[in-house]
Amino acid sequence: MLRSKIALAGRSILLVLGMQALAFAQSPSGGQIPLYRDPKAPIERRVDDLLRRMTLAEKVAQLESDIRDIGKVPIPPDTGLGGLGPVLRPLGASQAAEQANNIQKAAVLQTRLGIPLIIHDEGVHGLMADGATIFPAAIGLAASWDTTLVSQVASAIGREARSRGIRQLLSPVINVVRDVRWGRVEETYGEDPYLTARVGVAFCSAIERESVITTPKHFVANVGDGGRDSYPVNASERLLREI
Repeated sequence: MLRSKIALAGRSILLVLGMQALAFAQSPSGGQIPLYRDPKAPIERRVDDLLRRMTLAEKVAQLESDIRDIGKVPIPPDTGLGGLGPVLRPLGASQAAEQANNIQKAAVLQTRLGIPLIIHDEGVHGLMADGATIFPAAIGLAASWDTTLVSQVASAIGREARSRGIRQLLSPVINVVRDVRWGRVEETYGEDPYLTARVGVAFCSAIERESVITTPKHFVANVGDGGRDSYPVNASERLLREI
């Protein structure tokens, strides 16, 4: 699973951000241009070349959207929430976009490989940022049974995220909730797998049409019994296949 996430990060660097680093085509040593910087090379070969060159620390930094440990990057201190998305939250849209551009410039010019970051943040029912539009909670969107409406909402979220330099949203929450005591019920689309699937597809498709990656979460069987946020989950194979 970690390998697939790392591969996804590599593809996202090239496909979604358009390899902004190509503007700085020379290698750090001034020698031959690495394959991953060659826009004429096949995407898969560029991805493989880039992943082979990346250290474990660099791969983790991409997954966490944080390059402070691998480059001399003059950006605001950690908010304690992880990643660079929260750094942009208190800023207005134009300020956030400017700060995102500064971060990407630093990533390209001041890190070993010179590749941009995938800046991510939360967007379950609206981008988590000052001045962004907040829509009804996910459970309310699902209660509408209106996938067209959900698509319109998601398109707005995607546009607001991209306008601030955010290219990945840690949403939607597609956990199929079966116990109302769970602490994140309002973030889900409810108890029905079919409704969750249809609303989730509408949400993801609309945001990705705005050139922003979605991150359906939290994988599988992430909701157990009781009111805690995190705990062991007991599920039979039949339950996994049915739900």
